[in-house]
Amino acid sequence: MKSKATDAQIAVILSKHLVNVFNLKYTYDEEDSIGFIWCSSVPEGKGHYQCIDNNYPIIQWCIQGGDVKYFSLIKGGVEYEIDNPEGDLLKRLKDISYQAIKEFNDGSQI
Repeated sequence: MKSKATDAQIAVILSKHLVNVFNLKYTYDEEDSIGFIWCSSVPEGKGHYQCIDNNYPIIQWCIQGGDVKYFSLIKGGVEYEIDNPEGDLLKRLKDISYQAIKEFNDGSQI
């Protein structure tokens, strides 16, 4: 089930799920010039299917031209979506994006 995240839900996402992120992954689609970032807020969440099977949070977003275009958190069968994040959420996502892109460019995902 998909749901547009409310302001209260965004506050929980920031305070609970984006404080520490684990298993950060970045991929880049050169044809469309868009990057995709994936992570979890629990160290055990090492893959998409493992997270689903164990009800761990899945955090993902896309970035294009330095702008975060879409964000979602999946937990408990619900996907909380945010188009064009703003404010503190946008700032935190940009910080994590910078880290993911740097790690990718440095080759740490090989």
